[in-house]
Amino acid sequence: MITISRNNITEWLLLDTYSERHIAKDKLQFFEKKHGTTFSKFENKMKKGKENFEHYDDYIEWKAFNRIMNSVEKKINDIRNGNIKVS
Repeated sequence: MITISRNNITEWLLLDTYSERHIAKDKLQFFEKKHGTTFSKFENKMKKGKENFEHYDDYIEWKAFNRIMNSVEKKINDIRNGNIKVS
């Protein structure tokens, strides 16, 4: 039988979630560099501008990674605050 402490589980969860955040952050920085702007400014430009399929594809993916980043940040805060349930 292997015994794992709650602290070990918390540390593992944090490391795994930091990895997710790193991937999302890299992708967000890629889009900011590619388009030379922030997501919100790009989104406004998309709503006002001509239809551009490449930009639209980037917009959809960029928006998804923003949501992922928000979700991951919430998960990190929950783990740090001990808001986890081990069953």
